[in-house]
Amino acid sequence: MDVPELTEDSICRLAQLLRKWRLDFLLPQFVEEKIDEEVLEMIDASHINILLHKYPMGVQIRFTHYLSNWRKSIGKPLRSIEFNEFEPYLNSKEIYEFCSRSQTSKNYEMSITNQESSMKSLSDNEDESTCTNDIHTIAVENASNANLSFETEVIKEIHSPTTSLQKPYSRPKLDLEEILINSPPNGPDLIQIYRKQKHFTHLDRKRLVGAIVNYYLECKLPMDLNTSYDLENAILIMFPNESLKMYRNSRHGKIFNRYNREKLKEKECEQQCSEKTMEDSGDIYEDETTTHIDHDILIQTIFEGQKKFTKIRSPFLYCSYLTTSCEMFGINKISDYCIFLNGYEVEEDRFKSLILKFYKSPTFSLELMPKKKSLDAKLISNHLPNVEYIRNMPTIQPLLKINERGEQLQNRHRTTLAKILIDECLKLNPERILKRPAFLMLAEAICKTFRNEVTSTYFIPCRNGKPARGKLWSAYINKRSLLCATGLVVRRRCQKRKLSADSRNHDDYEVHGVPNPTLESAEFSFNRNCDLKSLLHRWKETHDQRRQELMLNQLTPEEYMIKYSILQSEKGIHLVEVDVKQLYPVMGNIDNWLIFYHKVVDKTRSVRKYKHVTRIIEQIDGSMDTRYCASLALNLLAYMFSSFPRCSKPEIQNRFLKEFKSFEELSSDGEPEELQIRYIHQNQRIVYADFTIPGGYTFKFGDLLEALTHCFHYIMALNLKYPKICLCLWQFVQVAIFQIDIESGQLPQIESSINDLQFVDAKL
Repeated sequence: MDVPELTEDSICRLAQLLRKWRLDFLLPQFVEEKIDEEVLEMIDASHINILLHKYPMGVQIRFTHYLSNWRKSIGKPLRSIEFNEFEPYLNSKEIYEFCSRSQTSKNYEMSITNQESSMKSLSDNEDESTCTNDIHTIAVENASNANLSFETEVIKEIHSPTTSLQKPYSRPKLDLEEILINSPPNGPDLIQIYRKQKHFTHLDRKRLVGAIVNYYLECKLPMDLNTSYDLENAILIMFPNESLKMYRNSRHGKIFNRYNREKLKEKECEQQCSEKTMEDSGDIYEDETTTHIDHDILIQTIFEGQKKFTKIRSPFLYCSYLTTSCEMFGINKISDYCIFLNGYEVEEDRFKSLILKFYKSPTFSLELMPKKKSLDAKLISNHLPNVEYIRNMPTIQPLLKINERGEQLQNRHRTTLAKILIDECLKLNPERILKRPAFLMLAEAICKTFRNEVTSTYFIPCRNGKPARGKLWSAYINKRSLLCATGLVVRRRCQKRKLSADSRNHDDYEVHGVPNPTLESAEFSFNRNCDLKSLLHRWKETHDQRRQELMLNQLTPEEYMIKYSILQSEKGIHLVEVDVKQLYPVMGNIDNWLIFYHKVVDKTRSVRKYKHVTRIIEQIDGSMDTRYCASLALNLLAYMFSSFPRCSKPEIQNRFLKEFKSFEELSSDGEPEELQIRYIHQNQRIVYADFTIPGGYTFKFGDLLEALTHCFHYIMALNLKYPKICLCLWQFVQVAIFQIDIESGQLPQIESSINDLQFVDAKL
């Protein structure tokens, strides 16, 4: 007889399902074997080996895993001979109800017997599975007519009609050894410990109970009191020296009690997450850490020099991770320990966001450390390193040797020294606020330790409206930014302290009843949460008013950034772009550079004096990525011009655009220059770029062309002046790339260079 072909709709659904499982190469065989989504709902575990016998074991395991999960999701668990997780559990009440309906059960048994005898008349060539399905279908109809419960139906399917009512159901087979082997790292460690010691300690038993409970929770297996009793008996069989009273100190036992506690924690965490999601649903910027992760995470945990991996699962609770880690390292008093990251204690309410944000980093690890006494912590946290303390610090010994030889410290040495001292000050209290006296004391201690150093290198206080600066100040700001980014410290948004002259001006405004233009705008504040669309609309309406504040010198660019502090956030990039479009409606964009950057490369090919120019041109020629090549071509702008009167071309190019090979090299460079673009070039790609505007506000990007675009937007919107040393490069960017004419002060070589580029192809 002809077997009907699969419909196109069923093939499409099957292809989509296999593609989701990353097994789409099985589609031709499934179509040939006439297997569609409906057949996958009927397939049994024994059929998988026959179906995929010619494929490697990895493919069979992957298919079985995804099929089992899919069948569970649709309410039709996959039948397994070794571990019948689909079989139901019945409590004592259900067994009593079953026995009380024994007469009805007998009628039901007779119904099944009659149906089985009628099915024997079917032809031999008919599929055996089809017969079984028909038997079950008729049995269910008869059961519904007899008003039988679901439990009775399952019992009759599993057991023969002659089975005694004293054993109304069969429990799944429990393999404790398989459970422990599949529960690393605690499971295999416990097996090895018992083989060597022939007994368990109290902590080992807690780890054993935790491993079993975590296995049931991860596999989403049901557990009732009978199952916990079976597990306790399996423990006594596998570990003969253990006794039952060690695991059942109450009616329910330790396994069942811990399982219920973990389930309760999961429900509480889900409720908290759902409430938080409802509260934050109005914010247009969604945090990356809110992404749902349904798989386990391995975290490297350190304790007294030992390193082990701790497996945590959703919902990633602080207490669960702390308990598991302490059990793994054999710690009795869990309450005396806490979790640290890079020397700083991790707060319980920020643990989940910290884990989900950085767990993919290969160097990410947490450390178990004992809690410090509050008095000792308070005394140590206010400590400032003095001269004697600095000389005894191991990390500063190499710098002291340089000083003893009579050599001066280089710039990178001074940056390293400032970082070490700031880390020491914030080691025990990351939320500590260092003020002017602390910086002056540290700078003085450095000068007494290193006699050739001066205090102005390390700290210059805020004077005449200029912000504080110096190596210590830059290291402190960078450290605070890192702590805020990792979630260990909450960013503080407070107004800057007014100078005495500013205070007098403020008082004058209050006396005359005129609003102070330098006060922070509540409508465009950094902490204001509002819809981006309405924010852009309101920002566009106030464009003329804000522009007058800049052009009439009512506000400096630094004061403008303070008053409209929202420009310091990611939303500020969109707002600045609106201002630039209002000023120059027909301006160009960075796509113009993608069109003619190769002309700049061709013009600078004859420059052989500088080796790095040849290296950049070789990297451009060896790449097919247009944006990458255009980004590198920005390093050739200075070499396109004939000559410069005061500075060399590399100095001018580095003042406009500076390249670094790693993040360490960039951070050791010190405080960045204002209106300077910096980037990191690694492995034939641009991995990082940033720029800094007046006031010390740094904006970070992952693309160099994007950083150049937004830097130019901020220059135009804030009415900033180009640095004189690289004025020709910025004017070239304005005229050639963004096509904005310069009203006055355009250098003569700008127009001639653009004309040369227009005819460079003809010359070649």
